[in-house]
Amino acid sequence: MTPRDVFMLEELLVRLQNDDEIIRIILEQFISDTPRQIAEMQVSASGDDHESVRILAHTLKGAAATVAGNELSCLASKIEQAAKAGKMEKAGVPLRDLPDAFSRFLDEVMRTGFYSGTVTGNFQGESQ
Repeated sequence: MTPRDVFMLEELLVRLQNDDEIIRIILEQFISDTPRQIAEMQVSASGDDHESVRILAHTLKGAAATVAGNELSCLASKIEQAAKAGKMEKAGVPLRDLPDAFSRFLDEVMRTGFYSGTVTGNFQGESQ
């Protein structure tokens, strides 16, 4: 996985017409919402709630694509397809990989200077 796969800054700059302020606002919102969405998805998956997992994964897929988070969007797509097919066992690996993918995304965004805040959230399986 290359940094470009994680956060496609050039694509985001073009999409948002190099508007740094809008980019910062959108990234801040995405970064603040995503840990909660991942945690909810993990809880829903552990409860075998396919429909909730599908909806959450679909939402994350679109939001990640909007902020040029290709890796996150691809993982969410795999989870969505598994939930839609009723085959949650196929969602296990991508669901487990989401927290690390989000951390890589956050690292890349911070490296670019578009975000310098902190993130709160607790994913299942994370140590505190």
